[in-house]
Amino acid sequence: MRAAARRRNETEAPELGRMQRWMQACIMAEGPVEQAIETQAAVLEVPVSRAPGLIRASRTLAPLERLDIYRGMYELRLVEALKVDYPGLRKLWGEEMFEELARLFVATHPSESYTLNRLGDRLPEFVPQVEGLAKARFAWDLARLELAETLVFDEKEPAVAEAGSSAGVTEAQWGAAAVPSGAGTADAADALSGA
Repeated sequence: MRAAARRRNETEAPELGRMQRWMQACIMAEGPVEQAIETQAAVLEVPVSRAPGLIRASRTLAPLERLDIYRGMYELRLVEALKVDYPGLRKLWGEEMFEELARLFVATHPSESYTLNRLGDRLPEFVPQVEGLAKARFAWDLARLELAETLVFDEKEPAVAEAGSSAGVTEAQWGAAAVPSGAGTADAADALSGA
C-alpha cells in the first residue's frame, strides 16, 4: 500500500504553494533553463526528473521552452520597472545603454520584494560602481533625484482632516502648526544628500 501511495505522489502535481515556489526559483535562477530546474531552490520543491512533466507542451514548444518564456519576461518586466522610475537616466544614456545597465543592476541586486516599487532603490549607489559610464557624476546626481521622486510619490498619504475640525483653532495655534512629513520625504532628503 505504501508503494502505491509513493507512486501516486510521484505522478500527481505538487500542491499549489510548492509549485509556485518551484516556478519562482526557476524564473529567478541565472543561466539556461536546464540549469534553472537543477538549482537547489528548485530541487527543494520539485525533483529535476519531474520538472518537465509539470508544464504541458504546446504544438510548437517543449515544456522547458515554455518555462523559459516566463524567465525572459521576468527580466524584461524588471527592466521596464526601472525605466519608469529612472526616465532621466534612460534619456541621458539612451535606450540600449540604459537597458544594459538595468540588466546588470538586476543581476547584481535581484528583486527581494513582492512589489517592484522599491526595486531601484539601490540604483543610485550602483551607478558609481559601473566603469565607463558617460557623465557618471551627473548620472549619480540624477539617479538620486529620481529616487527621491519615487520615494515621495510612494509615500503613505496623511490622514485627511474632517470638515469643520479646524473651526476652533485660534490664530496663535495656526502660527505654530506644522505640516507633518512622512517617511518618504525623509528618505527623499537622504537620497538627495547621498546619505
